[in-house]
Amino acid sequence: MSGILVDDGVSTPTTQPSKKRRNILVVGGFLILLGVGFLVVGNLLSTPSPQTDQAYAITVNISLIAPDDAHGQRLLEIRHTGGDIIASVDELRFTLAPPDGDSMFTTTPLSIKRDGQVTFAKPGDTVYVYLRTDGQMIMSNAVPAYATFMDFPNGRWRLQIDDNRVNAKIVAHTFLIADSMTYPVPSGYSLRSGVKKVPDYGTVFVYGSLYKERLEIDRPMRLISTSRAVLDGGNLEAIVQVKANSVMIDGFEIKNSGNSGFINGGIVVHENAIGTVIRNNVIHHCSNAIWLWGADSAIIQNNTLYKNDKAGILMDGEAHNHYVKYNTAYENLYGILVTGGNYNTINENVFHDNDKYAIYIENYKALQNVCEYNDFGNDQYECVDMAVRQLTDN
Repeated sequence: MSGILVDDGVSTPTTQPSKKRRNILVVGGFLILLGVGFLVVGNLLSTPSPQTDQAYAITVNISLIAPDDAHGQRLLEIRHTGGDIIASVDELRFTLAPPDGDSMFTTTPLSIKRDGQVTFAKPGDTVYVYLRTDGQMIMSNAVPAYATFMDFPNGRWRLQIDDNRVNAKIVAHTFLIADSMTYPVPSGYSLRSGVKKVPDYGTVFVYGSLYKERLEIDRPMRLISTSRAVLDGGNLEAIVQVKANSVMIDGFEIKNSGNSGFINGGIVVHENAIGTVIRNNVIHHCSNAIWLWGADSAIIQNNTLYKNDKAGILMDGEAHNHYVKYNTAYENLYGILVTGGNYNTINENVFHDNDKYAIYIENYKALQNVCEYNDFGNDQYECVDMAVRQLTDN
């Protein structure tokens, strides 16, 4: 391309205008692309990496401990010992990989849930990770009570702490449990042998489906079914007898106790046994589903009790301080029958189609029990000196 210089300083083209416009567009497009390229490269070079942007690398001290009052139940203590202050615990994700092949857990790794507001923001702060009795992994700033947590089953566990925003691993820790206070009972093994072998304050995990056995529990322990195992008493005597403090029975179907003789029922808690927890069970075709015979301070919660010859729950022989909540009782002779004992709390239970009464408390004027917010369905009740209100009225 050439041009003729004229007096006004304007370059006059010697080629056709359309061809020049096309060449200008090509050159201009190239320059634009080149500029965008420099801009992208400049941004990449100037943007810090996720690690640089976060500007923290926490240092933690992790140990497996057993609190003095927890009877050997263990939890993970995670102490923030150094590094830059992190902005929020919400920026961290805690996961725990349990031993391979443990049928108690359905996923690997397990996300660790937070117990309310958990703080972990400066050196010296401590959080605890523990295995709750319902199988959930929980993180808390407080050491949990014995009744809520238990030992980790045997095997190699792996804790990992990640940055929740950029999926960057911060720290990982592996620990081995070889002396767990848990005893697994798989299918084909005797449940009675597990009850005999587990240490005091230990936990029996029941993985099988059917056990034609009757049990006597004379030491503090937990008996937890992971798959709604059936305890079939074969219509002979009591199916489970509790004769010790701090016993938990959780997650079973219990059926076919004996219905003649003195000691009969699905679960019989004997006198002087303190702190029994009976929850998440289905109990049917027994004499009494649950019989609290002079026991003290039991928690009876989230059970379904039906088609039992006498009561869903029987309290007698000076049964005190029991907490009965969120149970469903139907097609029994009585839903709940109290013939002795006081200071019992009976709240937010559901009753229907029981032959005589939903709740019947003998000598109720002299007994200081509390019955509130129960749903009596089509049943009668006899605890009228208490604050009796149906759920539908509130």
